[in-house]
Amino acid sequence: MPAALVYALTAQRDVAFWDTGEMQTVPWIAGIAHPTGFPLFVMLGWGFSHALPLGSVAWRLSFFSGLAVVGAAWLLFAVVRDETSRPWLGCGAAIVFETAHTVWARATRAEVHDLALLFVAGSIFWMLRFYRRGSRPDFVRSVASLGCALAVHPVALFVIPGLAVLGVARRAGLDPKTLCLALGSGTLALAAYAYLPLRSLVVTRERLDPTLALGLPPGQPFWDYAHPADPSRFWWLVRGAQFHTADGFAGYARPAALAGAYGHALAMLLGDLGAVASVLAAVGAVALLRQDRVRGAAWLLFALVPVPFAFSYVQEADPFRYLLGFDFAVTALAGIGCATLVSLAERSLPWKTVWGVAGVWLLLVIGGWNIYRNLDIPTVNSDRHAREMLTRVVASSPPHAIVVANWTYATALAYGAYVDGTLGPRHVVAARLEDSGQNVRTWSQRYCVLVVTDSRTPDFAGAPIRTRALNAMVPYVLQVESDSGPRCAPRGTSRATPH
Repeated sequence: MPAALVYALTAQRDVAFWDTGEMQTVPWIAGIAHPTGFPLFVMLGWGFSHALPLGSVAWRLSFFSGLAVVGAAWLLFAVVRDETSRPWLGCGAAIVFETAHTVWARATRAEVHDLALLFVAGSIFWMLRFYRRGSRPDFVRSVASLGCALAVHPVALFVIPGLAVLGVARRAGLDPKTLCLALGSGTLALAAYAYLPLRSLVVTRERLDPTLALGLPPGQPFWDYAHPADPSRFWWLVRGAQFHTADGFAGYARPAALAGAYGHALAMLLGDLGAVASVLAAVGAVALLRQDRVRGAAWLLFALVPVPFAFSYVQEADPFRYLLGFDFAVTALAGIGCATLVSLAERSLPWKTVWGVAGVWLLLVIGGWNIYRNLDIPTVNSDRHAREMLTRVVASSPPHAIVVANWTYATALAYGAYVDGTLGPRHVVAARLEDSGQNVRTWSQRYCVLVVTDSRTPDFAGAPIRTRALNAMVPYVLQVESDSGPRCAPRGTSRATPH
């Protein structure tokens, strides 16, 4: 619970750019997100953001993600407790995990990977219990949690090898009924993907997407990304065909890529947890392999399998969010390693009662050092560049203007249009400018058209479009100049004569 309070106080409170801005918007409007759709995050985020009458919508969805990480940290505590019979060391490991930079930074923004982590942690927790106890309900719970994780994000695929090692090793405890229950529960969780085509049908039939009024076809971002009501587009969306995911999987087959990926992961680990926790994790891995090769192999797979994809998937701007599961596994191993050293000290050295307390304090010191190193996170999360961009757009255009922007900036504009109403009745079009030249020319004959971009001289793929910069720094807000169309509001004014 203290972590929940810290995350609540340090979470993003206002609109942001990039994917964070999208996930501040899409759940609130029950829209459709970019590939792979993340349907369970959208549905649960919609319920949470509408049920909690506190703060901005941006903050609510950031806090929702933070609560998911808190849940994953509780499961980490439970795993270490079960593995070591030392609950206080489990508490210390959970604190180390919650305060790691990769975890804390992503627990304070609207992030689908946080919810996926929660369900991945649940699948690990219950499969370990099934392996130790042979409890069939735990096996069913593990598979159901895996299904929920996959319904949030396919990153959950990387936990399957470790789960399989544990499940196969304990397969004698499974009967056909249990297997059928597990398969049914996992399939039921994956049925969340039915949300995508069903919602797409509703959005199209009710014309909920304002871009339809501009003559654009169904399938625009935020309300109806890719229009998955069409079966072929549904398959395109859920398999992430827009992105070169094959590059990520190819990393497993290239020795140089593997070496580079694990080198990056080690550097990340030292930055996140420090050298002491990294050594503790190595001790924990060795101890587990000596005690039980199956459990040891499973933990190594939980930690190592995601790494090559994360650093080989070159289209991913933030590879570290693919490694939340890596941090989870390594921190659990650090807790196990700390327990191993405590047990060794208790057997070999005097003052036996002291060493357990010393182990807990060691983990708490690591957590405290993490907090000190991460004091910049609240400052980063209070960045107001997106809000300033929205203010500039409103001051530079009349109602019913069209604002065209690439993905980076369109996400924040969508929040202003569909969540808090900052943009009023202005139309937001998310598109690459080089693909939008003809539309921009046509719209500028009837509307004030603004373009938000990184370049003062955007490329419209040869289309003869004149623009004028309204500000002097990125992101540039450009007015499209038209000989016959309406004029935008003069720079510095907030209203203009409607057209």
